Amino acid sequence: MKNYDKKITLRLSDDNYKKLENIKKKSNSSLNLIVNMIIDNYQKDMENKKIYFNDSNLRKDKMVHLRLTQKEYDFLHKESKIHGFNSATKEVKFRLVSSMYNENFFTPIEMNELTPVLNSMRK
Repeated sequence: MKNYDKKITLRLSDDNYKKLENIKKKSNSSLNLIVNMIIDNYQKDMENKKIYFNDSNLRKDKMVHLRLTQKEYDFLHKESKIHGFNSATKEVKFRLVSSMYNENFFTPIEMNELTPVLNSMRK
């Protein structure tokens, strides 16, 4: 008999949670038993079919690739230094997010100037 003395906490998507609950109802088994069986079956599949787990599809963040000319990249890199970012990528993200929301976002340099003021106001 297996020893089930390890405890973990998992985050599941709503869809996977519903699937797990459905399996639980249909099989009349505990969630512990179901998860352990899934892991055992996955391990067997991995050994037999050389399947490798890739969690990239579980990430909620999405990546966007963008091609820029050297001139565009140089401009963004220069602007990133002016705004206090350490890369052109962060400058692009800042500009994109700023244009998407009707809110004011502050650059790292602006935040460095605001922090002492906010601290003194709190005192």
